[in-house]
Amino acid sequence: MATANFALDMPTNAIAHLIASRVAGPRSPALREAVLISDLDMLRVLPVTMFFGYIIPTVLVAVPMPSRTLHQWLGHFWGWIPMGALPIQYLLAHRRRRRRRGPVAPNGLQDNIYELRRVYAILLAACAISHWATIAIVVATRLRPFWFPPPMRDALTLSSVFVPPLYWVPARAIPTMAEGYHTMFLYQLYIGFAASLVWVSALNANGLGERRLWRSWAAAACQMMVQSAVAGPGGALVSLMWRRDEEVLRA
Repeated sequence: MATANFALDMPTNAIAHLIASRVAGPRSPALREAVLISDLDMLRVLPVTMFFGYIIPTVLVAVPMPSRTLHQWLGHFWGWIPMGALPIQYLLAHRRRRRRRGPVAPNGLQDNIYELRRVYAILLAACAISHWATIAIVVATRLRPFWFPPPMRDALTLSSVFVPPLYWVPARAIPTMAEGYHTMFLYQLYIGFAASLVWVSALNANGLGERRLWRSWAAAACQMMVQSAVAGPGGALVSLMWRRDEEVLRA
């Protein structure tokens, strides 16, 4: 996402998806057929792909390293995550197909619902764990400052972790590539996730027949705020997508 500019690509792709995709249509039997996943192996390996293709590189960027040069190279490698995760997913799905014995049964509605529930639950748990782990580390620097070296203790504050430098403030030198990536990522994260939440809210409103009810939009906004506080903005996005897919498939 960092390489492809999440803040630009997500709004653009969301608009194109809402206009052109079959799965963005109104609630109907045709929408349910469009939402059904034909290749469940790609879905089944998604949690493992996220672990090796996203979580591990992100943790390596986040933890202290003995060498600043190594840290900067890890940050550069992290920027290529989207291009690296997709081949991992294809390789894992291909390996799963080769290890399967016997004829392949067609994917039914219940298979789709079961696998979607499993994957969405794993992704929601990952979002919540990463959200609260970040908050716990920041709080620990205040409650147990002797656990952290001074540079880390000074850097890990709620404002420095969650609030990017204001772009209209006169420019200042960024000391490391890692901090530069972090600043860029925060802006991309907030803009991209805002677009993502609007996109998935539109999918819910359209697919569940709630387009004309302003109360439904207000309820969705309150739900997003609560879920963002509990599991982060990623958790709110996953939860809304889960609700929409399951209700469409059960329609």
